[in-house]
Amino acid sequence: MTSVRRSIASLALPWLLMTSCVAPAFTTSQYQAKVVSTSESVVSSIETVRLALDLMGRYGLPKGPVDVTVSAQEDIVKSVAGSFSLAQPPNDASIELRDQVLELLDEAQAMVEDARIALRQGEVQEAIIAIEAAEDVSKKLDEIATRFSGG
Repeated sequence: MTSVRRSIASLALPWLLMTSCVAPAFTTSQYQAKVVSTSESVVSSIETVRLALDLMGRYGLPKGPVDVTVSAQEDIVKSVAGSFSLAQPPNDASIELRDQVLELLDEAQAMVEDARIALRQGEVQEAIIAIEAAEDVSKKLDEIATRFSGG
């Protein structure tokens, strides 16, 4: 019996650890706060990539530091999007908001990835064009953050 209990415990422990990492949003206001922080983080990452690429294009910044910056921001966008996707929306209105934000996060992620790929291929202008395409996504996320932060 002891070995059966240990087997069950060894199977249950990873499952418990995985499910305990996702904190549910208990109220609409808590969920909206998650939307605001997520949106602001992604807007910041988009703007950081845009600035780095703009400075590279205008002033000839070395590719290495710009590549590190773009890659770091890409990782942030992926992490923030992943974390947001795991937050449990508390009601139907929040589910609609979640869908809207996730769509924008997917677009932002793709555009930052496109900029990184172009940069690594030595196509600085293409990288700039790719991140400039994220301007509309950035504005929409900023509008969402403003709407739900009360600002």
